[in-house]
Amino acid sequence: MAHHKPAHYRPDIDGLRAVAVLLVVAYHAFPKRVPGGFVGVDVFFVISGYLITGILLRDLAAGEFSLLSFYARRFRRIAPALVTMLLAVWLLGRYTLLADEFEGLGQHILAGATFTSNFLLWKQAGYFDTAAELKPLLHLWSLAIEEQFYLLWPMLLALWYRRRLNIAFLVGGLLALSLGANLWRTEFYLLPTRFWELLIGCGLAWWEQHSPQTAPRFANLKVVIAAAALLAVSFLYDRTQPYPGWRALVPTVAAFLFISAGPTAWINRRVLSNPLAVLIGLISYPLYLWHWPLLSIARLRADTTPSPAIRLAAVALSFVLAWLTWRFIERFAQTRLFQGAAPLRRARGYVTLALSLLAALGAVGWLTSRGALLTAAQKKMAVIAAYATYETEFSHYGHCFLQPDEGPERFDEDCYAASGGPTVLLWGDSFARHLYPGLREQLGPSVRIARLNASSCLPVLGFAPANRPHCAAANEFAIKQIEILKPQVVVLEGIWFYGYQSEGFFAQLDHTMERIKAAGVKRVVIAGELPMWEPTLPKVIQRSYLARGEAVPARTAVGVDRRFFDVDKAFAAHFAASDVRFVPMMDRLCDAGGCLALVGDDLSTDLIAFDAGHLTTAGSRYVARTLLAPALDGAFAPAR
Repeated sequence: MAHHKPAHYRPDIDGLRAVAVLLVVAYHAFPKRVPGGFVGVDVFFVISGYLITGILLRDLAAGEFSLLSFYARRFRRIAPALVTMLLAVWLLGRYTLLADEFEGLGQHILAGATFTSNFLLWKQAGYFDTAAELKPLLHLWSLAIEEQFYLLWPMLLALWYRRRLNIAFLVGGLLALSLGANLWRTEFYLLPTRFWELLIGCGLAWWEQHSPQTAPRFANLKVVIAAAALLAVSFLYDRTQPYPGWRALVPTVAAFLFISAGPTAWINRRVLSNPLAVLIGLISYPLYLWHWPLLSIARLRADTTPSPAIRLAAVALSFVLAWLTWRFIERFAQTRLFQGAAPLRRARGYVTLALSLLAALGAVGWLTSRGALLTAAQKKMAVIAAYATYETEFSHYGHCFLQPDEGPERFDEDCYAASGGPTVLLWGDSFARHLYPGLREQLGPSVRIARLNASSCLPVLGFAPANRPHCAAANEFAIKQIEILKPQVVVLEGIWFYGYQSEGFFAQLDHTMERIKAAGVKRVVIAGELPMWEPTLPKVIQRSYLARGEAVPARTAVGVDRRFFDVDKAFAAHFAASDVRFVPMMDRLCDAGGCLALVGDDLSTDLIAFDAGHLTTAGSRYVARTLLAPALDGAFAPAR
């Protein structure tokens, strides 16, 4: 995160920056060891609000405030390291990333250069979004929030100050509104729900400049409480908990206590003002910039979580790059660039140069995101990435598929309305949804296929995962529609792995079968587990075969997740003596040579899955034709 040195420099604040950045780096490198290290960003926000407001108030009091000069200082501080990092990551990505990864990097470079990364990430968050650790510029969301704050706050503060209005009302009012918005609706990436964190620092800076200059009371007690609180949440918080929300109050109040205790508090004086802590604080901004891209690209290249040794090496390299950036780029920009020019001309020079560099970077990002700057090797592989994206949009969204935050009332009546003819009801999660194209072709137009599918919601009554609050209601809705519709066949499918080992799962599944049969359904078909690839089948194909110039085999064992093989065996044993027709998938799609990856000869259309396991249209048709058709035979007369 960016920082300034106020007129009354406090080394302990640089030391507090060091604590914040070390927490973030530790969390990103070893999330299981420091699961709440992300709170370091909240500490940065408070520090930034405090320092910037102190500078603004001193400039306003001296009659020296200028928006142009303020933005010049900001760009001089932000742009050199940011431009260096973005160019380096673009060059590294051009020769190490796959086509879709590189195009995605282009989007994030464009967003990073325009300080809109938080909006891009907010927009991208969704069911099929790329995992966070696979986005090399994910960390720029916090820099975007800071820069958006810096765009608004100086103008508001200057307007308030010059009209001689009470600044406490401005800070307090905005803080209350933003904190209220945060408590009402937790939005991780947006300024309105983060503004209050920076305003805590703003309010402290105002208070210090408008209150009697006395030694802080209870300074040592404040710092001890702050240190204990920050240490506690760094290990007690984790990414599964809603954040920021009320939980963000702890690290922000801790940062407030650290700063308000003053430089003479014992921990601030002896620990945070230690030369090593100060040095890490001085390089905290470039360290923050460098560490995440290195970790993320290591994750992308490994197609799995890198070993601890590789993660430690990435962190060590980020420290080296951070120091080099600070020593030879940041300090040059601050002490040599445009020096000697008149103040106004110097400010214009900084702003013009920074905006030009950022605009050029934005253009590079835009061209990259459109595929115009792909390498020859990437272009050869782009067709698979494009096909995978197409399948994501085509096969899984729609009015018969509930998103994680949607309840059964969002199902369209067309999904389950009676047709008067033979009917199959397809019930389950997104893995049930992707069977539809194949069943549709296999059964023909005379058979109605009703669909009731919900994200990550197994078709088992009583199944209620904590992260899918509407799952139980969606399943109750499905069974009631089965009782009304009375279809000839019910087909159930899901990622059974995520439920079958839980206590009482098969009892719940048996109860579900009883309810279905009691509704008059003559045939119940359970489709088994499907192969899963890490990270995705298209990436396995691209990285393990196409990038090496090797032919793509019909079957591959590369990247296959072996944990899923036991699921079908457990289901087959459980339903061995039942009239429920269980269709094992893994044993038929996988053998000693690996699992089926291609169902035809054309890479652009015949991959069996478009991500970690969801079937493409070609894959769905293959599974329906070769595996499901026998289980449906005789249930009704198929159209010819």
